[in-house]
Amino acid sequence: MKDLQVSKTDAADSQKGRMGINPSDLFFLTHRLSIIFYNSILIIVKGLKYHMKCLKLIVTCCTLVMCACGDATLKRGYGETPEELGRAVVTALNAKSAEQLFHLRVDKDQYIDELWPQFSSPGMTGEFAWSNLNKRNLKGIPKWVENYGGKNYAFVRIRFTRPTRDYKTFKLRGGTVLTIKTPEGDERDLHILGSIVEKERYYRLLSYDD
Repeated sequence: MKDLQVSKTDAADSQKGRMGINPSDLFFLTHRLSIIFYNSILIIVKGLKYHMKCLKLIVTCCTLVMCACGDATLKRGYGETPEELGRAVVTALNAKSAEQLFHLRVDKDQYIDELWPQFSSPGMTGEFAWSNLNKRNLKGIPKWVENYGGKNYAFVRIRFTRPTRDYKTFKLRGGTVLTIKTPEGDERDLHILGSIVEKERYYRLLSYDD
């Protein structure tokens, strides 16, 4: 019996010698390696999330820099050039902001006090004319925000297809065409703007097409 126990011990020692490690130690080592592998994956995932946040921040900063000119125009409600006004319109469209688009047009007091007296329309009051014009804006602006808002367009140019009309204290530019570039790089003409008022070196939208 004693010889049999010695044989079993020798067999176990022989198996341990062939494997180079105790089976219990092997299980412990495999468990530790699994934990290390899992923690390494977590570190990699967290690192990727951090880099994605950094990338988003960089893209946001670049967008803000590109739109700085348009934002300045939006704050004061007019452009010092037609191009500056056009950029502000594109910025408002990208932001899907009907409020910003409304801010770029002539307001009621400007229309009635400064523009209307120079329009020749016998029998029509300034209040009535403004009411009709405002209805076009109220109809057109939400439609253009719905159709073109949030598309990340880039401003290309603004041009006028009709002759400029001269009045005593301002000019009216009609046939406005706003050219934008899509994220895919395609240029597109938008016929969404009405006439533009040029008065004392500022440019402001009279209306939006409906």
